[in-house]
Order: sequence, then C-alpha cells, then structure tokens
Amino acid sequence: MTARKFGLAALAALACLAAGTAARAQTPSLRLYPVGGLFGLDATGCGRPAGSAASNDTAYVSSELCFAVTPERRTALGERFRQRVAARFPGVVDDLSVAPGEGLTREATVTGTAVVSLHMTRLDLWRVPNGPSIEVHAPLGLTLMVSDMATGEVLFSESLNGRVSGIMSRGGSLQQIQRQIDGQLETALDALVDQAAARFQPRALTAQVRGRAGDRFVIDQGRSGGLREGDFLGGDVRVVHADASYSIVEPLLGSLTVGQALSRPVAQPTTALARPSMLVVVADAPEHVGRRHLAAMIETALGEATAFSAAPVNPSFVDIRNQTLGQSGADYRARALPDYFLRVTALVLPSVSMPTEVRDVSIRSHQVRVLVEVIDHAGRVLFAGQGVESWRDAEVADLSFSAEQRDDLALIAAVRRAVEVVGREFRPQPLRLPVSAAAGGVRVADPGGALTPGVSASILRRVGRIAGIEGEVWAPVTDVEVTATDQDGATARFAGVQAVSVRSGDQLAWEAPSLATASRRWFIQCADARGDGVVSARGSILQPTFGPIAVNAFAAAFRAPVRIRGFEDELRPLLIGQFEGLDQTGVLSPPAEDVCFEPVHQVEPRGVPRPRQGMVLSDYALTIGFSLRRHGQRVEGGVGKQQALTGVATSDGADVGAQTGVLQQALAEATSTMARQSAAETLPPR
Repeated sequence: MTARKFGLAALAALACLAAGTAARAQTPSLRLYPVGGLFGLDATGCGRPAGSAASNDTAYVSSELCFAVTPERRTALGERFRQRVAARFPGVVDDLSVAPGEGLTREATVTGTAVVSLHMTRLDLWRVPNGPSIEVHAPLGLTLMVSDMATGEVLFSESLNGRVSGIMSRGGSLQQIQRQIDGQLETALDALVDQAAARFQPRALTAQVRGRAGDRFVIDQGRSGGLREGDFLGGDVRVVHADASYSIVEPLLGSLTVGQALSRPVAQPTTALARPSMLVVVADAPEHVGRRHLAAMIETALGEATAFSAAPVNPSFVDIRNQTLGQSGADYRARALPDYFLRVTALVLPSVSMPTEVRDVSIRSHQVRVLVEVIDHAGRVLFAGQGVESWRDAEVADLSFSAEQRDDLALIAAVRRAVEVVGREFRPQPLRLPVSAAAGGVRVADPGGALTPGVSASILRRVGRIAGIEGEVWAPVTDVEVTATDQDGATARFAGVQAVSVRSGDQLAWEAPSLATASRRWFIQCADARGDGVVSARGSILQPTFGPIAVNAFAAAFRAPVRIRGFEDELRPLLIGQFEGLDQTGVLSPPAEDVCFEPVHQVEPRGVPRPRQGMVLSDYALTIGFSLRRHGQRVEGGVGKQQALTGVATSDGADVGAQTGVLQQALAEATSTMARQSAAETLPPR
C-alpha cells in the first residue's frame, strides 16, 4: 500500500509519462471491474446526513470547495476514472454476469474478480498572500483500491497526496479559479490511475496438497508464503490454520486429492503478505485532515516499513457490493480479521508565532504527536508508543509558508516516526501452552501469566510429519475462550457449539505481548456518568492533550492488561458488514469492570516570570500520576510524580495566545515522560 506526493507540474508530467508505459502487457490473474463513481463523500462539509456530526465525516472537504465535488462533478470524475482504468489496467471486464465454471460455485468464480474504486479522503484549502495576489492551495487525497469482490479484502491500493492550486486577486472569489481546480483534479486522477497501473502486478499464489489432517488437508504454503487464516484458494477452499511453512485447509464444496494444485490471486509481494497485518483505527484526527485521510497516511507508512503490513478496509465496499454483486448472482463471503488493530490518535498542537528583534521576522514553532496502540482481538493493548515531530521556522512578512502546510509536513513526519516505533519495539512472542481436560472446558498451564480473560485461541494437535512439509504438522481441533485465570494458569470454554475431547500433548497456540505482567486483571480508564473517560485535573492550568497522552502512557508502561475505553465503538463501524466471527471477538464485548485508573494532572505557575536577553522565562510545578479505583473508591497502588518545568521561554512582547501555545507544547513533552514513569511505578492491587 503506497502513496506518492505530487505538485501540479509533477502530476502532469507523470500522467504524460505513464500514458506510454502502462502495464497493459501484463498477463492478468484477476478480472478487474472498475466502478464508475467517486466514493468517500457521503458526509462532508458539503453535506452530511441529518444528525451526523462533523467528527463522523467520511472525508474532509473544505466548504469553500464544494463546487469541485458536486454530484455532477463526482459522476464525471467517476466516469473518467472508469475509462482510465479500462485503458491502463490488464484484465478489465464490463460485465459480471458470468456463469460459474464446471464444479465451481458462483462465489468461487467471483473470487477471481476484483472491483477497482476511487475514493477521496481530503480536499482542504490554504490561502498564502503573495504581493497583490493570493495563492490558493488545495491539499488533495485520492486512493485507488482493488478489492476482492467476494470478500471485500483490499488486494492492492495506491494513494496520491497531491495539491491543486491557483492564483486569484486579493478580495476575489474562488470562482475565479474553479476551472483550474477542476482541470487539476482530472490531472491528479489520471496520475493516480497511471502510477497504480505501473505498480499493479497481479499473480497467482500457488500451493500443493501434501496430505490429510483428519477431514481437512495440508498444503505446502503458510504464513511465510503469504497465506493466513481466512484466505480462500480456488474460491471454495478455505485456510483454517496457517503455520510458517504450511496451512490446514478445508474445501467448502467436494473434496481434494493429494498432489492437487490450488491457487489464489494476489497483488502484493510475498514479503508483504507474510508480515503480520494491522487494521488502522483512527480514534481522533485534526478536523482539517480527517480520519480516513489519516488512516491512509498510516497505511502508506506501514507499507513502506518492513515489520507489519496494512489491512485496509474499503469504507464504501458495502455500497459497491450492493451495486456489483447483483450482476454476478453470488453471495458475499466475510473476510477474516487482521492479526492486530492499530489505534491512532493525532495531536496537532496549535502552532505558535513569536516576534524577534529583527523587523518583520518572526519564529513559528510546530509540534505534532501521533499516539499509537497495538490491540489484539481480545481488546488488550499489546504495545503503545508515540511518534513526535517538532520544529521552528523563520517567517518573513508575507513571504512564508502557510502554517497549515508546515503542520501537514510535521504530521507526515510524526506518522512515519510512530510506525517506526511500532516496527522497532513491538515484538509479539508465539506461545504454545500445554492443555488438559477440565469440567466444561480446558485447563491451560500458564505460569508466566500471559493469558487473560477474553483471549480467544486455537487448540492444536500433532499430525506428524508429511512429505513435502518441513518439520512436524499441527492442526487445529477447536477454538477456546479464556474465562478465568489464577496464579498457575487459565480456564477456557469451548467457543464452538460442540465440545472436543482434549488429548495429552494438545497445545494452545497464541501470540503473547512482550510486556511482563504482574496481574491478570483488566484495567481501563475510569469513567463519568456518561461513560466518558475522566481525568483528575486539579491545577489552575489545563492541558487539553493530557487525556490521550496519559492513557497511551499507562497502556505503554503499566504491568497489567489494559483496555482502551470506547475502542469497541471506534472499531465496530469498520468491521460490520465486512468481517466474520464478530460475535466471538472479545474486543467488541468488554468484560465487567473491576479496577480502573484515573490520570492525575496538576500544573501551577511557580515564581515570577523573569526577563533574559529579549525573552521571558517562566517556571511551573507539575504533578502527574495515576490513582486506582474500585467502585469509585481509591485502592492501593497509585503513584504521583512531581517535577519542576523551568525556563519555558517566550519572546518579550508575545501575546497571550503565543504564551499559552508555547506552554502547551512544553507540557506535552514533559507530561508524556512523567506519565510513562508514573505508570511504570504504579502497582496492580492484590
């Protein structure tokens, strides 16, 4: 999943170049059906459903640029997209009503077909004075998605983060440059399709049936070869378990024979398919960026890294499916859940401009923090961290970059840093734990305390050695959910309707977090009467960013399982209608709360501000920590840390807004460190 950034000239050059080098000569392993339409604009500043808040918008579009995305323009852009895809991509079809092949269901036939769709995630507006004129810049986010028609799985995506622009007179209206913007949108669309076609290399991932595992079969491709649980081969053969070098599969129709070849169409390198997958869930994003555009930025950064791969969701797939599957007569098949969820919160602190001793020159500071939490299917935070970017710019009268543009660049850098932190520091550990039969379920030996209530896992049984497979083969016999834990292990119930007799030697397979835990009890942020997370803010100076910073720090350093309050509500809209097994997904069913944590925040001025060499230095007293509560009453284990924040510098003559902004940037840095230290020292109650 990649993105490219282009200005106007680069977009035009790319479109001309790619027009002669598109990948029409490739032999297609997928049938592609381009959908005429521009998706993602169901709720924007140009119109949203009654009762829908701006925070739920499907894309950010400046209300001043609504003329660029009217229904008529969207229809025209969608038709241009359809024609461009047909001209540039291999294997394009315009009819989905194809009868299934011999021995295949319609669903199997559809599995070899993908829909190609165009999505807008952002169309912002910046104005930059330039002498007698105004430069108008419109940051643009477009994404092309190739989605498996049967499951909705995004097989390939390409994003373009560009900018359309124009010049108008001071006091003039945007209508002066409407034609320029319309034309540049078309150029950007063409460039996106052309760069995607140049990178799109569909192929068949093949495997051979090597043996049997009960009434299932063993094939010679596994996670390292690009297969994972829930994948379909040949349309009607489903992967039920994927180890490193082999997979266990079951046919939904008929049977298989040893030596039979199976395949599935893919459009990513094997190295990318083999990585653990993450579904990006944006908890909060700057209004002028939008959640879906931020998600696309994170997915792009994941695609450029090497540790994990993105598992994008086509947010419009339900609508696209309803439009297209009716032609094919096929039923929809839900896709398997990704390995992890990556929760993201972007904090773009207000930029601060302060005068200098040089006439018409000021200094503007920027700071962006991207908070990330890796969460498993049970809802437990396995890892938490931050990506931070900050810098200062010298501004000269009207000859400076816009503050919005510099904030954008800082956000891009912070996103990359956050993804790098995840790839560098998150190292899950595969576990195989012995199990034994217990009344009504299974007993799991877990002296290390890795398991917690709500964890779902598979019980594996040794099959033995099979020719063509390296090492011993293990196959799943049932799924279980952990219901209770103690100091020696865990008790689990069967997740299916039928209990299975557990044998000696069976093992529970699960990937544990790298965190060492001192308690198996769940912890979550304390809530008010409305169910919103609370912070004990006791000082005279407030810090709006402290809540998310504190929760992220607690999840990162506290030595016990932590859940994020409300995460199930953030996640559910992405899963409904696309993924299977939601009723068995613990992340959507929070357990009963026992002990909660309450972040504590107190900031007070300390002493009197003092002048020094054209600056004013101020000091503050900080108290940052966490209290633990059960049923509203404090319990032992909480920790608070005190620290002096000294020498917070502002220019002599800076206004109140600048003074406040500088302090907030300094507090974000100091409280991030203090909150993590306090969380590490907070002890889970006995």
